[in-house]
Amino acid sequence: MSTQTQAEKPAAPILYTYDKATGEYKPEVASTSQWSPRENKWLIPACATTTEPPAAEDKKARCWNEKTQSWEQKPDHRGEKWYDKQTRELHEIKDLGVEPDESAWTQTEPKDLEAVWDEDKSAWVVPPEVQERRDVAAAESQAAALLDKQQRIQAAQTMTFSAPEFRLLAKAKYFDTWQPNTHYKQGKRLLWN
Repeated sequence: MSTQTQAEKPAAPILYTYDKATGEYKPEVASTSQWSPRENKWLIPACATTTEPPAAEDKKARCWNEKTQSWEQKPDHRGEKWYDKQTRELHEIKDLGVEPDESAWTQTEPKDLEAVWDEDKSAWVVPPEVQERRDVAAAESQAAALLDKQQRIQAAQTMTFSAPEFRLLAKAKYFDTWQPNTHYKQGKRLLWN
C-alpha cells in the first residue's frame, strides 16, 4: 500500500454498540471497525452504528431500530415490582418496552393478604368486615385461653393427683401461696413451704 493511499485513509469512526436482540445501547461494550483497502472504507461490525445515541431519559432505554436505522427511547422499568390493585398479584417487569398500567397496578406492596386497594387513600386497607372477623377471632382465642386456664386451676383444686403431680402443679403456679391472717374456703389447696 502506498503512502499516498494511507494518507487518504480517514480516521476510524466512533462506534456505538447495541444488543442484538433488544437493540439496547451498550456503552460498556467496545466495537472496533476495520479498514478495507479494497473498498477503501471502514467496515462497521454487526450490532454497531456510527450514529450517536440520544441523551438518556429517566426510565427509558436507548435502543437502535434496525428498520428505521435510528435510535429510539423505549420504556425501561426492568426490576420494578408492581401489584395488581384487584388481585394483589405481583408483576415484576423483566423486559424492555413494558409500560406499567398505573390505573390497574401500584408499587405499594400489600402487606395483608385480605387488604383491598383504596383508590381515595392510595393505600391497601383491611375492609371493616374483615377487621371485625379478626377482632372476634382474637377475642374468642383470648376467652378460650382464659377459660382453659380457669378450668385447669379448677381441676388442680378438685382432682386427685400424686405427690410428683402436685409438685408439678405447684411449680406451674396453679395454687395460691398461703398468707397469714387470710380467710380461705375450706378445702382450697394452697402452697405452704
